[in-house]
Amino acid sequence: MQMEALQYQRMMEEQSEYDQEALQLLNELMVKREKERAELEKELEMCRKKLQEYETKGKLMMLKRRKESSTRSGTSSASCSNSEDSDGLSVDLNHERKEENGFYNHQETSNQNTPVDAVLYLEESLANFEEERLSILDQLKVLEDKLFTLSDEEEQHFEDVKAIEHLYKENGSGCSENLDHSSETNGVANETEDGMQNGHAEGVDSVALLKSINKFGVESKKLAIEEEVDHVYERLQALEADREFLKHCITSLKKGDKGIELLQEILHHLRDLRSVELRVRNMEEGAL
Repeated sequence: MQMEALQYQRMMEEQSEYDQEALQLLNELMVKREKERAELEKELEMCRKKLQEYETKGKLMMLKRRKESSTRSGTSSASCSNSEDSDGLSVDLNHERKEENGFYNHQETSNQNTPVDAVLYLEESLANFEEERLSILDQLKVLEDKLFTLSDEEEQHFEDVKAIEHLYKENGSGCSENLDHSSETNGVANETEDGMQNGHAEGVDSVALLKSINKFGVESKKLAIEEEVDHVYERLQALEADREFLKHCITSLKKGDKGIELLQEILHHLRDLRSVELRVRNMEEGAL
């Protein structure tokens, strides 16, 4: 009886050591997952704040542009009325020199805004669009690398969990065999066997919980990266549309000088939007 009791005691001590090692590994993995979840929540909150700031800046820019356009229209109408009055006054007073000077000044102004200059300006903007397109493609490549890295980490985490689960199964099966053999000779081991089986069941439940936590963390990361990829693709599509528009503008300008001012104003607005987006992107990269 004393020998059997000592044997049971050694078996329980060994099982306790195995359980402590497994629980320590589980605790370490749980702490790691909690840190990753906190980082993801923090990053999500930062993205929300930046999105709100970006929307606010966009609204302010739109209001500013509307105000500037209304101011320009008022200024142009006032200048037109002033020019008509001055023309009428010059006709009434027969100031031929003033009329000739005004004609030459108009010619010089029109020569400064030739279609060739506008085409060069648009081609330069087209080159800037191409540079930004390459930058977006680089961002897509970085996001793809993140997805691959995340898949590798997921496989590694699942391998760790499988190793812990395998350790539990081995310990549980070995102890159950020994206890079954001992229970045939003495009925005192039944209570010890029940306690060890309960501990083994709790360990298996912990492994299942760890699996679910790992899966949730990986899925959250994948979802965040996929949303970012969709956003970058939308930017790329918008950039492609703007580039095609610029190509049509260049073709139109090469055929004639109609609509140059309108095209330049549209291009100015596009540049403003692109600069705002670049600033927001630089802020995001700096925060990360």
